[in-house]
Amino acid sequence: MDGMGIMKKKLFVLFCKKMKFMTFTFVMIFIVAGINTQWNLTRVYVNDLKWKPVMEFGEDWYFYYHDVTKSMGEDGFLIYLRTKCASMDLQEFRMSHDPSFWVHDIDRYSYGDIFHVSGSEMNHLKEQFAETERITPLSSIIEEETGFHSVLGSTRSMIMVFLWVITLIYGFVWFYVCLNKSEEMNRYLIWIKMSKKRIRNTFCLVPISMVVAAWLASFVTFLPLYGDWEILIDGMEELKYHGKLYPSVEFAVAAVFFVMALFLYVCWWAIWNRAYNRLLFSIEKTDSHLFVSYLSIMDNLKLMLVAQGFSEKAAVRSIKPVLAKRGICAGNMLHQFIGNEKFIFFEIQDTLMDAYGEFG
Repeated sequence: MDGMGIMKKKLFVLFCKKMKFMTFTFVMIFIVAGINTQWNLTRVYVNDLKWKPVMEFGEDWYFYYHDVTKSMGEDGFLIYLRTKCASMDLQEFRMSHDPSFWVHDIDRYSYGDIFHVSGSEMNHLKEQFAETERITPLSSIIEEETGFHSVLGSTRSMIMVFLWVITLIYGFVWFYVCLNKSEEMNRYLIWIKMSKKRIRNTFCLVPISMVVAAWLASFVTFLPLYGDWEILIDGMEELKYHGKLYPSVEFAVAAVFFVMALFLYVCWWAIWNRAYNRLLFSIEKTDSHLFVSYLSIMDNLKLMLVAQGFSEKAAVRSIKPVLAKRGICAGNMLHQFIGNEKFIFFEIQDTLMDAYGEFG
């Protein structure tokens, strides 16, 4: 079993602290990108719901736009469609499929009828009625009104893509800067002969938790939009009437985060692997005692034993008596050496090396 549970967290926190503002900004950009994606995908999905009742209708279905300046009794062509062609009010047809929602949602197609006629019948109608100029094939409307680009437009689509590109670039830069500032920690883990896989997981895999946290944060932040809160974002008013989540949307957003996490992991692994090989070569030429200055004496020594396969509890049990015997405080930080603590620490390192194997 990997004994690095708590220590991985400490190393990860120390890694992130090297550039606190960049770490915070990276997570916030991820959250913003996640909220934006959830917003856009929800809009597309809700729009598909709007047209779903009529999507299966064939090429012989048409839409007639009502003349809103006339009452039904004044619109002779509408009366003809209702009596001869069994036309249906589109808005009423939508409401019959989801009355809890469509009663609140009005669009430019809410004032019109849909009807089914053959091609020859349509030609006959065009010969009889001038109002046929307001007839549009239903398939053309569906093609125009559905689809990602139709719902979002170029600007919103570009913004969504831009946010994810910025997230990737910033994640790349953040990791590179933090890794450079964490050379002392990376060097120490190599020096104590920790396995390459464990070190790689510490630097490359554990940060994926930030992506998971950003995904959860974006989801939780977006939740109020499904409730009864006043919606202030243009184009999102229809969401408050549904009051429910869409599993397919949430799955799609999670898939986007997964792909981003995978891509970032590959990039981080490449950056770390290059740094690892460089440090491995330089460490082989030094006999100096190494340590992580912003970890405690106990944590530094604990890492030495964990690298040899000890569990963290077993490592603590082995180290505590040695520290007590030498009169040194386990919690002291190594960047704040007091008196001869530094030399005592090095002697303890040597004792552990002799007892449990060669580390450096």
